[in-house]
Amino acid sequence: MVSGAVPLILQGPMVLGIQYAMMRRMFVGKTEVGDVFKGFNYFVPAMVAGILVSLFGSIGFALCLIPGFFVVAALQFPFLLILDKGLDFWPAMQTSFEAVEKDWGGYLVFVLLQMLVMIGGVLACCVGVLVAFPVIHASTVAAYQDVFGFEQRTIEQAR
Repeated sequence: MVSGAVPLILQGPMVLGIQYAMMRRMFVGKTEVGDVFKGFNYFVPAMVAGILVSLFGSIGFALCLIPGFFVVAALQFPFLLILDKGLDFWPAMQTSFEAVEKDWGGYLVFVLLQMLVMIGGVLACCVGVLVAFPVIHASTVAAYQDVFGFEQRTIEQAR
């Protein structure tokens, strides 16, 4: 709801915060409400990344569904790269693209499965979105761990 108030400005920091909470759950076994707001510690790079991800995704889907799926797949990890590796928005987006470029097919299937989870949430009287949304972000965090691995300092900081 907070992100919906000023979507383009708050979306990036909120996504980063949600993914931080999922990462903390993975390594510490618990989360706190305040974890969702940790993305505001990286406000400017997360905000710009959020705006660019939304812009590129919108352009991709406007061109046709297929380019949109490629854009969404390519930009799976910029928020976690900002958090974990301390990258600025553009290097984070480039690094995400380079990682996904090595296995387009796998990431396209991953994005399609995430979208099916979200569609299932919407079909469950929209209440299912409250489950689907965290599941999608948790899957992104798990994929990031598999592809990049979290820095030890990030894990220690979460504790």
